[in-house]
Amino acid sequence: MTVSRVENPRNHADRVSLHLLLARIGAALYVGWGVLHLIAARGIYELASSIPDGLAHARLKQGGLDLGLFAVQAMAVAVVLNWRNDRIGYWLNIIVVGAVDLGYVVLVIVPGYVTASLIPFAGPIIYVIGAMFSTAGLLRRNLAISNQ
Repeated sequence: MTVSRVENPRNHADRVSLHLLLARIGAALYVGWGVLHLIAARGIYELASSIPDGLAHARLKQGGLDLGLFAVQAMAVAVVLNWRNDRIGYWLNIIVVGAVDLGYVVLVIVPGYVTASLIPFAGPIIYVIGAMFSTAGLLRRNLAISNQ
């Protein structure tokens, strides 16, 4: 005996809006991550000004520029793709933002170059929470598609 499940249209709309809400929270967190890293990029650029011209000065400026570009990329992907719960946008920010924060954790936090407080961990914490919301949104979207 098979039981036909008649789905209430309101339940379907709630599920659709839930996956978009989760994705949009994740997107907003990625924008926050980007703003935080634009501030950090400016700090790195200013740090470069405090040392004499030379290779170290130029590489610090380059590092600040690179971090700023990663921040802008993360915000653009969040606004254009993650906001719509797009699969490509999901993977772009999961990989790129994750790689940037992994480098920060391995090269700056683990060796102890920053004090153990909430401020130095803000970027990785925002990334992890944003990734969790984005993942939940994408999984809910996929579940909604498979139930159609």
